[in-house]
Amino acid sequence: MAKPGKILILTATALLLWGCSPPETAEPPHVGVQILVRDGQNRQLRRYTRPEKLQKVLLKLRTLGFTGLPETDPERLPGEVLNLQVRLADGSSTVYHLRRGLYFNRDERPWRKIDPEQGMELEKLLINLPGD
Repeated sequence: MAKPGKILILTATALLLWGCSPPETAEPPHVGVQILVRDGQNRQLRRYTRPEKLQKVLLKLRTLGFTGLPETDPERLPGEVLNLQVRLADGSSTVYHLRRGLYFNRDERPWRKIDPEQGMELEKLLINLPGD
């Protein structure tokens, strides 16, 4: 069993470290402020601005499981493409492309294969989550 003096020292140290931690900001720079979802013909399908909806979509994007590189060029494959333009609080903007729930790329980088189940979950979320 620890002595009361050691417990007091540990508690004081923890409080000192906690008090020295930087204050939390209201909106960290990597928080999305808007997501636009467009189809392959550049028609706007959804617009998200509410924090709870932004968080759902950003979480799905961050947890996509990449499984490798495609054997064929996804640009040549038929099927639906969803384009997501994500604008962040720091003013930056990123464009993501989801093709057929199987392929994914970002800002003109090479296409990558994604886990089909996760790709379909993202697609379903974007189709079923109403815009703001």
